[in-house]
Amino acid sequence: MSDRDELTDLLGRRAFLATLDERIHEAGEQGGHVGLLLVDIDRFTQINVTYGFPCGDRVLRHFARQLAAVARNGDGLARVGDNRFALILPKLMNRGHAELAAQKLLRLLEVPFEHDDARLRLQATVGVALFPQHAPDALALLARAEFALALARHEDRRYGFAPDGAEIGSLSYQ
Repeated sequence: MSDRDELTDLLGRRAFLATLDERIHEAGEQGGHVGLLLVDIDRFTQINVTYGFPCGDRVLRHFARQLAAVARNGDGLARVGDNRFALILPKLMNRGHAELAAQKLLRLLEVPFEHDDARLRLQATVGVALFPQHAPDALALLARAEFALALARHEDRRYGFAPDGAEIGSLSYQ
């Protein structure tokens, strides 16, 4: 099994988790911070149904390039699901830098994606979690970013941070 996603050439899920774990370990030893942006392409299934899977594949490759444009040297990029991507931000100075990365990606997506005669406006939702503020390890940080993404989507926001000081299981969408 390859450590890279064959369609986008980004890290695959297994390599992503290993990289995230390594960056968290390094940050823990140095008293640093790591940001994790989990990014989901909105209405991706509709793109596949309306324009076909080859268009969907082109969208995924385009999205990977947009994510790479946001990344700094040393950041980690991965495709972690069908239409889900991750950006690891090691050596994060503060929460604002993670927020800027999310905003930059969303701005890049404002430029329509051209497919044949169609101009598709891609949208995404971003969940952000920070080490050590939100979680002590890679799997917990990923879970917190997943929750932040779901919460942002539920609140009809483009991005959101994991809540501080609460366990995921104790939060609900009331």
